[in-house]
Amino acid sequence: FRSPSLARIFSRMASISSWPLRSFSSLSAKYFIFSSLGVPRRPSVKAGEITEEDITEEYISGNLDTWDIPDPDLLIRTSGEERISNYLLWQLAYAEFYFTDVLWPDMNRNEFIKAIKYYSDRDRRYGGAK
Repeated sequence: FRSPSLARIFSRMASISSWPLRSFSSLSAKYFIFSSLGVPRRPSVKAGEITEEDITEEYISGNLDTWDIPDPDLLIRTSGEERISNYLLWQLAYAEFYFTDVLWPDMNRNEFIKAIKYYSDRDRRYGGAK
């Protein structure tokens, strides 16, 4: 990190086991979903190794490369872009999105706190209607 204050935030938060903080870059969601469906390393429906009924949300989630970490609750999108660009498509289904014009290397404590404040003010319904 170019920002020492942001590096300290990540360091402190990493020590809090109840709040997993992850930073990802350049993950191809289409590849993750494609590979989770069995092409070519997983059991396949065509070969009779699994049934169509076996292919559930849990099956797909469990076969993604991110199977062992929780889905994100908050995505902080920097640089003024307002798209997710093939990034964790499956995992971001119920995430909140925070957009900022600040570039990633310039993120600082104040901008990070703005993102957390935005998230804490959201009414999380996980797909349910209000």
